[in-house]
Amino acid sequence: MAWFEEQGVTVNEVDTAPFREAVMPAHNGDAANWDQETYDRLQAIGQ
Repeated sequence: MAWFEEQGVTVNEVDTAPFREAVMPAHNGDAANWDQETYDRLQAIGQ
């Protein structure tokens, strides 16, 4: 991010928490094609 700012590019920091909160209930709904264990393991990667 710092490199882009040094180049004169405006970098907008986005608060992703509201989006995550809104979509997480759908992650394990009827449309999901993974089990809870797989989902939990994938979530652990991003944290």
